[in-house]
Amino acid sequence: MPRVGILLLAASLSEGAVAILRSRRDGLALPSFFKNRVQEMFWRPHGRHTADPAQQTIRKQKAHTGGSASARLSLCALYPLACQAPFSCDKPPNEKEELKRLRKAIALEGGHANLHAWCSSVFQADYIEYVDQCLKGNMEAAVTIIYKTQKQLQPDGSLLKADADYCASAGLCDVPEVTVNTTLAQAERICDRRYTHAAWTTLSTQDLREVSHIMTPNTAPVWGQLACAMGNFHCDVVYCRTKHCKPEQLRN
Repeated sequence: MPRVGILLLAASLSEGAVAILRSRRDGLALPSFFKNRVQEMFWRPHGRHTADPAQQTIRKQKAHTGGSASARLSLCALYPLACQAPFSCDKPPNEKEELKRLRKAIALEGGHANLHAWCSSVFQADYIEYVDQCLKGNMEAAVTIIYKTQKQLQPDGSLLKADADYCASAGLCDVPEVTVNTTLAQAERICDRRYTHAAWTTLSTQDLREVSHIMTPNTAPVWGQLACAMGNFHCDVVYCRTKHCKPEQLRN
């Protein structure tokens, strides 16, 4: 389900407003776990911004992990699963080194998904439980968790609409080789065939900053590659297939 440049605030406000208008016109939206100034402007009407003080506190602590051991432990206090394998947010690299590495490539140097990237302030830790259940093979539970999370975040259904747009635009309704039993290793090989190994293993946060703020059929593959790099591609495919894909979009 994850990307644009660091801009001046004024530019962010202007471009963010344009992004919102375009999204409403085209009926498309971006995946919901990548954050920056323009993304915050885009997601405000889609439930990613909240006035709830408790949620703001959580996001503030998440966004200022800073690389210290105590800061990462506070993240793990907010999200207990974050300090457990396979995420291990209490272990190196720290935030500073993580961000430096992500600017070069999100995937690990050995060409595998980087689950530790979920510890970074760049991405939403809210979805760790979803990814965790998926990686454990509990696909039904994973789908229930992500669907419930999105619905709670935005009861009017706009986040679920955004997910449906992501599923359709990124072609995740047409990946028959993914099943409820697909493992992470198998998903990586599917990503190789779908995008090429080089494409998803070299994708960086710098690349994401250069992508259009509004999802189109031309830019959608990037978000699929991001899911590959972060280890949740097969999770997203099953989620899409279960909750969002129309019968005519599915291929047996």
